Amino acid sequence: MQSRYIVLSALLCGALIANAGEMGDENTPATFWGSIGFSYEAHKQNDGNDWSDEANNQFSTTVVLGAKKSLNDRFSFAVELAGWSDLGFDIADNPMIPDSIEDSSIDFDLTSAEISQAYIGYEYADIHLKAGRMALDDTLSPWLWSDRTAGVVDISYEGLLATYKISDKIEITGAWIKNGYISSHFGELSIGDDGLFMLSLLDKDFEDTVVSVSGYYIAQNELLRFAGATEASDTWSLWGSVESVIGGFDAGIQTAYVDGELSGWRSTFALCGKISKEWDDFSAELILSYINDGDYSLMGAGSASGSSALWSDHEFDADTVGENQAVAILNLSQKLGAGSLNASGAYWSYDKRKYDNAYAFVLGYESELLGMESLVEYGYSQRELSDGERERDQRITIEVLRRF
Repeated sequence: MQSRYIVLSALLCGALIANAGEMGDENTPATFWGSIGFSYEAHKQNDGNDWSDEANNQFSTTVVLGAKKSLNDRFSFAVELAGWSDLGFDIADNPMIPDSIEDSSIDFDLTSAEISQAYIGYEYADIHLKAGRMALDDTLSPWLWSDRTAGVVDISYEGLLATYKISDKIEITGAWIKNGYISSHFGELSIGDDGLFMLSLLDKDFEDTVVSVSGYYIAQNELLRFAGATEASDTWSLWGSVESVIGGFDAGIQTAYVDGELSGWRSTFALCGKISKEWDDFSAELILSYINDGDYSLMGAGSASGSSALWSDHEFDADTVGENQAVAILNLSQKLGAGSLNASGAYWSYDKRKYDNAYAFVLGYESELLGMESLVEYGYSQRELSDGERERDQRITIEVLRRF
């Protein structure tokens, strides 16, 4: 009960800071950021439960408070705190942080708090260093990255990150990540004996074109056990993408490759292409993707968990190991009022080892009014199994966030 009041007090404090606006910018000695909000998700699966079935639903109110302080001209320190609670609302048995609906065997804390980020920064000329616990962006690290749910970082990483800007448009980033951190419930998650090594290049030097390449190596990757491996093994991965403007259309191509030394495991390869166009208040995007029947996961450094950074990520993510699959996705968006009405449809064709085909569609409305970001979304997905059975899921997601 006491922890519930602590989180509620933090929410109220966050609201007061939000009204004061952002305190400072990157040119001042200290900056502050944060958010308050909530996220609710209800599921109806295989016609076996009702929307009101709390065991299949998730809910959390959240508060995030962060600060960065310059210690001198070169060194700085940053920390980000996060808390979440159901505040006693009897509408879901699972929190949104972490995304716990996938594993009902674990009793997750409905009220908790964590240190999402805590790192020391160093800047000298065109060199930028970070050491400690931090969030990683998917454009920088597509095989190991951080997302946010209702403002809270889902997975943080502990290690060292170094970026060197060759020019205003070209930068090289190297990273050594020893552990992952998945909320206060799990704590640290070992990646491997010596951690993960990453090297990436981001090049915007070509007109209207962005090129990115990322390579990874993990010695004795422990995360493979989450994907069904009985032992750890050396693993490596290579990701690359090119995005450009061609004839008034935004177009891109993306590829990913994962391999390792596990006996009997096949390497995984993916190829994605996309094209999009905007007309005044309307936009459309088409994504086509192919993934071979490899055994190594394209998600979470081989852990088969989290979200995929492939462009063909959708309701099933973009990762079904052991299945040749072709994916087609159409995304549509129409500006409406203070926000946009979004629709998305996707179709998967498998090689019929376990699945035959699948399809999904999502309809939602996103808006920003009076500084509040809101999302109301309905999603439907269905997989046809090769034995004639079906896996079906419906979800309703409601999320409100106030950043400051």
